[in-house]
Amino acid sequence: MANKFNNKFVYYDRRLNKVLDYRPLGALGRDPDIVKFDSILEFKVYLTLREYISDEFIHLHRSVLLKPKTVYSSAIRYIADFQIIAPNLNCYVEAKGVLTPTAKLKFQAMELLKPEIRKLTIIVSEKRQSYFGVAYPQSLNLADLRAYLATNAQYVDKHGITRKNTLVKSS
Repeated sequence: MANKFNNKFVYYDRRLNKVLDYRPLGALGRDPDIVKFDSILEFKVYLTLREYISDEFIHLHRSVLLKPKTVYSSAIRYIADFQIIAPNLNCYVEAKGVLTPTAKLKFQAMELLKPEIRKLTIIVSEKRQSYFGVAYPQSLNLADLRAYLATNAQYVDKHGITRKNTLVKSS
């Protein structure tokens, strides 16, 4: 199965630490351990985050209210791929292979309505890209994300926060 940008969906069972080779009918939404990732890049970002951060601090597909509903307009929400809420790190992580027009509008709305959230957002792509010109930092690639998370690892180890490496090794 592929979406309109030709990215394959990935279904992952967090309890078994295993990629499912089938679409789990009826389990999505009911079983909190089965997660659907919209792209392979998003799944890789998730595995990278899990190398350094325990699952209890990684929240998937969190909705952020940018503008509340009014009499004249509907609410504007941004759904982040990941929200990290840990003692040493509080940020949103967005995996972007392609910057769609809708995503660009949401980022611009975020910049105007909630600039503090935009400053906490890390965009991860396959290659470093400047999505918004020179005024904004480039996106990180997976190696940059690992380096960024590793700088926080000392703090994590020093303060005794649960840290586990749960990457699935192929045999």
